[in-house]
Amino acid sequence: MDAIEFLIHDHKSLEELFEKASFEKFEDLRTSLIRHVNLEEYVFYPGLLKSQKVEGTVLEAWEDHNICMQLLQELDDTKDEKIWTAKFNTLKKLVLDHFLEEERDLFPVVSKNFDAAWLMDTGLVMSLYRPEIEPDKVLYPDEPGSHRPWKL
Repeated sequence: MDAIEFLIHDHKSLEELFEKASFEKFEDLRTSLIRHVNLEEYVFYPGLLKSQKVEGTVLEAWEDHNICMQLLQELDDTKDEKIWTAKFNTLKKLVLDHFLEEERDLFPVVSKNFDAAWLMDTGLVMSLYRPEIEPDKVLYPDEPGSHRPWKL
C-alpha cells in the first residue's frame, strides 16, 4: 500500500473512531490519533518538504497537528463532561477538516509530483512503525513539533 492509500485508510479508521468516542470511551481514538500525527510528521511530511509545490500545505498541516496535540492534552486533563465534550467537538472538527484538506489539496499534488517508489517505500515504513509509537510516551507541544516521541 502506498503512503497516500495508507493515510486515506487511516483517515477512515479515525473517522469511525470519532463517531464511537465519548467521555467514557476515548482511549482508542486518542492512541490512533497520536500514532497518525507522528507517522505523518516523522515519515510522510519530511519527504514532502523537498517540493515547493506542497511546502505551504505541509507547514499548515503541521500547525493543525500542534493544535490537535494541545487539545488532546486538554482532553486528558478535563474532568467536567460538558467542557470535555466542547473540546472534543473542536478536536473532531479540526481533524476532519485537516483530513479533507489533505485528501483534496495535498494528496493529488503529491501523487502527481512524487515518485511511485517513494510513495510505496513511505507507505511501508509507516505501516511498520505505526505499532512502535507508544502514545503514553508522547510529549505534548510547548513549541511546534516538540511532541515527537522518537526518531527513525
